[in-house]
Amino acid sequence: MATEFDLPFSASPLLNTASALLSTSLVELAMKRRLKQGETLFEKGDRSDSLFLILTGRLEVSILSADGRKLTLNVLRDREVLGEIALFDGGPRTATVMALAPTELLEVKRTRVLAEIRRVPEIAEELLILAGRRLRWIDQHLEDKTFLPLNVRLARRIMFLLRGSEHADAIAISQGDLADHVGATRVAVANVLAVWRKEGIVSPSRGRLQILRRDDIEDIALELPV
Repeated sequence: MATEFDLPFSASPLLNTASALLSTSLVELAMKRRLKQGETLFEKGDRSDSLFLILTGRLEVSILSADGRKLTLNVLRDREVLGEIALFDGGPRTATVMALAPTELLEVKRTRVLAEIRRVPEIAEELLILAGRRLRWIDQHLEDKTFLPLNVRLARRIMFLLRGSEHADAIAISQGDLADHVGATRVAVANVLAVWRKEGIVSPSRGRLQILRRDDIEDIALELPV
């Protein structure tokens, strides 16, 4: 029943406009699932059969480039939804998802959602809107990767990661992992960080990035290509 879980799907940023009908339906169809740190939820190419909502924890969404280099597309945290496209086509997963920390999720099987849509057709329109939002996010993400210079991509990713950090002005991340996030080599990222360090904007160390002048990072993140 819906009361079994403390967090409804309507608390998700992706579903914050969901009707009570959709939110309640998804919660009542869900079951809990737990992942250990480092455990894979699914891999690219796996059959799509579920929608997930993160209750607690962090999940990394990544793909491999043609040369075998990992590219981190996103890091998902509490209240975020993933796998929603699976509800429509049941095709292969488009990325690999791994737990960066112990993670608890709600899982809704595609077969149960389709059965609910047949019973309550009104929720189908909302689910289509959900899929559209995700596709728009993907389009924006790819556009940024294609057109924005590395320093801007790096600043935007740092601001994104800071929102989920335990510290207001520091991120527990290696330069190699940061490079995965922005689709660049570790050397290229290290060169940008070296410039920022000389300017007193950041203080990189092993497995950690201290932000000394957050306003400067925010300004760089807002720069547009000319």
